[in-house]
Formats: sequence, C-alpha cells, structure tokens
Amino acid sequence: MPASTAPAAALKVRAGGPRQTYDGLSGKTGSTKEASVRLGTRLACVAVTVTASALLLSAQCHAQSADRLPTVLSGIPYSRCPIQRSFYVSPDGDDANPGTLGAPLSTVHKALRATAAAIGSGMTGDIVINFRGGRYRLETPLIFGSAESGRNGCKLVLQSYPGEQASIDGGRRISGWVLDDNERHIYRAYTGRDWNYRQLYVNGRLTPRARMDLHQGNLSRTSNGFVASRSSATAWESLTDAEIVMLGKWMSIRCPITSATANAITIAEPCWKNARWARRWGATHPSWIENSRQFLHNPGEWFFDRNSGYVYYIPKPNEDIFTAEVTAPFTEDLIFGEDAHDIIFRDLKFTHSNWVAPDTPNGYVGLQAGYHIVGGDGTLAEMHSAIRFSDSRDIIFEGNLFKGLGSAALTFDHGSHHIYILGNRFVQIAGGAMQFGQIDDGAEVNPAKQNRSYFIRDNYIRDIGLEYFDNAAIAGFYVADLVAEHNDIESVPHYGISIGWGWGKDPSYSRGNRIAWNYIHDFSQVFSDSAAVYTLSEAPNTLINDNYISGGGRGYGCLYPDEGSAYQHWTRNVCENVREWLHLWTTSIHDNKINGNFVDTADMEDEGRDNDISNNIIVSAGNWPSAALRIKAQAGPQSPAGRAIGPP
Repeated sequence: MPASTAPAAALKVRAGGPRQTYDGLSGKTGSTKEASVRLGTRLACVAVTVTASALLLSAQCHAQSADRLPTVLSGIPYSRCPIQRSFYVSPDGDDANPGTLGAPLSTVHKALRATAAAIGSGMTGDIVINFRGGRYRLETPLIFGSAESGRNGCKLVLQSYPGEQASIDGGRRISGWVLDDNERHIYRAYTGRDWNYRQLYVNGRLTPRARMDLHQGNLSRTSNGFVASRSSATAWESLTDAEIVMLGKWMSIRCPITSATANAITIAEPCWKNARWARRWGATHPSWIENSRQFLHNPGEWFFDRNSGYVYYIPKPNEDIFTAEVTAPFTEDLIFGEDAHDIIFRDLKFTHSNWVAPDTPNGYVGLQAGYHIVGGDGTLAEMHSAIRFSDSRDIIFEGNLFKGLGSAALTFDHGSHHIYILGNRFVQIAGGAMQFGQIDDGAEVNPAKQNRSYFIRDNYIRDIGLEYFDNAAIAGFYVADLVAEHNDIESVPHYGISIGWGWGKDPSYSRGNRIAWNYIHDFSQVFSDSAAVYTLSEAPNTLINDNYISGGGRGYGCLYPDEGSAYQHWTRNVCENVREWLHLWTTSIHDNKINGNFVDTADMEDEGRDNDISNNIIVSAGNWPSAALRIKAQAGPQSPAGRAIGPP
C-alpha cells in the first residue's frame, strides 16, 4: 500500500551495546557461542547464541537438510529451580486463609500480593500460584512489576491446577431479563448507565449487534456526514448509540452518529475529519450502521441503549433467556506489566475484556495493523490490548486460551525482549491476537531498548479481527529476531502475519526475523489490499520459508513484500488457491530473494527492483511435488504440546 496513505497530520504516536547482525542463511553473527542442541524433534545441529538476541542457527545447521530448513525455536527459559512455595486459590476460598491446598485464597489480587511478599523475603526457588478450576472475576487489572517477578534464575508461575481450567474473567453476568416486545420476542435487562460495553456473550457465544446494511448509491457525503436519498433516517431510534462502519482497501473505520434529522446523518468529530484520508482508498461511504433498536430483528442479535442503561436481546430458538449465561465485558485491562520478568502463565483462560474508546467522538479510524488516528492533530494510537507488557523480559505464555476479548489479546512493547508465546489458542477476539514492538522507535541503537527476540510457536488462531478488521493475527512493528513458526491461523479478515513499519522511508533496527512452517488459511476475508504474509520496509536477513498458505479470500494473495521491503529471503512457501502468489507493486521493493516457492497460479505482480525471482515451481491440477507435500504436512503446530492443545 502506498506510503502516501498516511495522513500528513499523523506524526505523533501515542503508546500504548553495539547492534548485532545475523545472517539467517549463512549464520554470521557479531557475537557468538557454539553449542550442540536439538531443535524440534528432527535435527541436531550447531546453534549460535547471540548475547543480545535469540538462539539462532549456524550455516552448518542449515546445510544438514537439503529439503527442510530446521526450526529455530529452542532454549526456552524454563526454570530449573525447585519449588520454594506454592499458593492455592479457589472460587470457594477465602482471602483470610493462608493459601494452602486445604485452605485456599479466593482472589487473584490477594494471591499476587502474597506472592510479592514471598518474593520480597528472598527467592531461592520458584513460587507457584495454583488456581483451582472456576471463574475469577477482575474489576481491576493485575499489575506486574519487578516486585511481582522471578529472580535469581527462578520463576513466578501462575497456572491452573492440574486437570482443571481457571478463567481470568473481566466480564459481568447480566440477569433480570423481562419481556419487552412480545411480537418481536425482544427481552431487556437493566445494566446501568455507568457501564458501557460493545460485546455480548450468551452461553459463551459472541452475539452480533443489530445492524442495517446500506446501499451506498442512496447516500451522498456532506461536510459533516451523509444525506440519504430517501427519508429513512426519521424512523431510526437511539442514534446517539449507533455507529457507521466504513471499509476501504485495507482500512476499517467506525464513527459514532451524533444525530439524524429528516434524511441527514451527522457524524461525530474528530472521527469524521480523521476518516477523510481513507476516501482515496475506497472508504467513501458506510457499509452498514450498527447498534440501533430499529435494526433488531433476528434471533441472536442485541442492542445496548447507553442513555437508558437497558440491553435488548432476541433469544435464539430453544434458548431460555432466564437460564442462559449472558455476559458483557467490564474490565478493559486484564493484565499490565512493566519492568516485569521471569514469569510463566500456563493453562489459564483469559476472557471478557472490554474496550469502549471507539464509542467516544474519536471513533476508530484505522490506519494500519491496529494503529488508528485519534484527536484533532492526527495522533496515532496503538491498538488496545487486554494483556500488555512494556519493558519486560523472559515472559512465557504457554497453553492458555484467549477467548472473547474486546480489543487485541497480547501486546509486548517498549523494549520488551525474550518473550515466548507457545501452544496457546486465540478465538473470538475483536482485534488481533498478538502485537510486538511499536512504530516510534525504529532508530533506537541500544539493543537493550529494542523490541526483539520474540518466539511464537504452536499457537492456534481463529476468528480474530471480528470488530477491528484491519488487525493482523500476528503483528510485529519495529522488531528484530522475531520467530513465528508452526502456528495455525484461520478465518482472519486481513493479514495472517504482518511485520514492519515505515514504508521504507528510514532504516531501522528491524532484522533477522523468521516466519516459517505456519499454516495460514482462509485469510483476507474482508480486504483486497491484503495477503497471508506481509512485510514493510527493510529487514535484513529476514527469512520467510516453508509456510503452507491456502485460500486468499479477497486479498492479493500469498506473499506481499510491501513498500521498502528489502534484503529478505522468501523461499519454499506453498501458495494454493490464491489470486496472486506474489505482489511486488512498486520499485521501492528491492534486493529480495524470492525463489524455490511452490504455487498453483502464474499470476503475480513484479514492479520491484533488483529482486531475484527464480526457480519457483508452478503446479497444475493439484500435482504438488513431494517437497511441497511435505511442507503441507509439516506446517502448523507440530510439537506434542501444540498438537495436544488442538484448535479452539
């Protein structure tokens, strides 16, 4: 997508030792130490450990297999310490208890305070918080800092009790339903005017908000909204709670409606002003209007009237609203960590986080991969995340379930490094599954302050970007040594994996990233300027290999090095049932090696410069060579833990 897409005013960003180099193909690195290790289950080889980076592979390791590049991930920093102390928490416990198995605590916050006290008294072994099965509701986030971190090589571990599932839940249950409209089978419940939410879950199922699709030919733009050719707006109710949804080639926009009189719709400012940049790229008229009682017609739909505090819902057939578990999100931040380290989160469920910033006059004006425009001066804000760590290290999320979240699930930024996301499941998420790095630190030269060494493996990702369609399943901005391998990504509106920022304008520390052995399918379900794997700007020694990519929806297709992408190697990827297998649309895309890929279409675009596009194999009638079939079979989760957890 063109660099000129970024609005001129969008210059501010609101957040949310010597540099080492590594050649992912030759194994050259600045500071090395050789060690014999076993990677995955197939290959023993010589690895290279980089002082400020990850465990990487030497050229000798790459040379050991003619038809398979080995996996990168190894050296996960599990603790070798004995258990110093265990705390137990149960929904049936009591915070006055000592936190033993027989007398457990009852709240997560109390357990975390007890843990911090134990760590402060001296840590010679791991401290473990065991959560018995059940729901732990959060009204305020869990805060992790240096006091709530492992030390002396030992870990703080938060985990479900073996064989049970503990749920860290930011939602509140809704009860007190009464019949409101017998003819339309609408029920209502009072939740109050001081609690706002954008999602509703019935028996664990995310339900759609009532909406009305629009015929764009019936609308004309005005300075502050739209004029309809028919006087249909007069029948609408609760328009102060409604919002328009506009979609462009790759941008998602949601703007609140402030009023509607006769046939005119007025849109909130500054959302309307900020959305003008996207007109050039197809976001000219709304596709639908969402959240009005007037649109409430079908079973399973709902509407929330913020002015009255009532939520309205039409039950599905055979659904008893009086016994159903109806939940809306309340807490926006489930976990926030800063200067946190040596923590393991294992076998937990994180669910029902909230995010209502798009209901403000800013709305949600997406620019790229979750970054969106706010305020009157074009400030860029990162996508909110239910769980966020800044300036943190040696954090492991393993075997968890992230389900029903109102923004993104996980974010690591502001110099976070050595982060491990292993064998988790992500489903029913309004934003993306994972975000790494940020967009305002590309010139950082101190490795200790760079976002680097992220390891993402054996995760299942389904149905993300359900509300903010411009989010990627896995997004890395300015990052180095990010490894995303053996993940299964399915049913996403936009990119499967997106790495990079800057549109090639300035050099950055981004380099040495690896995207390998992922199974990405049914992607680009909403946008046309989209693909399975996407990069932006230079990232020397980045390797994209052995991914199995199938079913490109509306997007360009399989492999998409965008503006400024350079010094990357794209090889041995399988591209199946896509519009184009490669999209190089401008001369700023240069000096990449794109060879040895297996594709079932000859369609591609090559307007790049000095790229080596060679020895790619076009198959027909499904006659994939054996090497391609092996990639298909071995892409996606492969470790015993990854396979055991299964898809959501």
